[in-house]
Amino acid sequence: MEIQTTNTQPRHHLQSQKHIINHAVVIFVDMSGYQQLNHALGDENCILIIEALFRQLDTLVKALSLKPVKTNGDQYIVISETDKQLSKEAKQHNPTSVEISTLHALHFATCAHDIVRNNKTLYKHNCGLRIGIASGPIVAGYPNRHMGGYDIWGLTVNLAAMLEKSTPKNTTAVCSKTLFCLPAYWQSRFKQTCFPVKNRRVNAFVTQMDKNLNH
Repeated sequence: MEIQTTNTQPRHHLQSQKHIINHAVVIFVDMSGYQQLNHALGDENCILIIEALFRQLDTLVKALSLKPVKTNGDQYIVISETDKQLSKEAKQHNPTSVEISTLHALHFATCAHDIVRNNKTLYKHNCGLRIGIASGPIVAGYPNRHMGGYDIWGLTVNLAAMLEKSTPKNTTAVCSKTLFCLPAYWQSRFKQTCFPVKNRRVNAFVTQMDKNLNH
């Protein structure tokens, strides 16, 4: 489904098309302790550490057929696209295809936590990841301006960002849609909680990720 824009520029001058992904798993990753790390090691050393971490995350993204969206400082955003993985079946919300894309997202989160936990420098400076994962429809594509890169929008994106900001260090928080797409073994590892967000409370399910979740 294409979203019409008011762009009057030639297509080769300005990419403005956006499309709806009917079911995506949105993953927000952020480094807790980044400011202290930066203060202790300085800008250049801190950037080298973060770039090395992101290269490892890029390798995971490729291995799990995920799609990188963008980075912002110490934040890393990626999606698992059900539609793209199994085309016609995914558009019909085939339970198996949705489960696969959700499992890929959770395996990515588990491995990302392991990478940081096994990094001596990050461990020494008490750094850890906060990861928020939400599932549902999103809008993806390019903004209607010359300087804009690929991006994602929508309530699912906002929810993933909120979960990442609210969950404690070294944990992953998922929404109810994400949880219910997981096999029972994974669901049993999460504990229900509520995060206060402005004037409301949002239900979430949180787990402290460990290597055993990969088996």
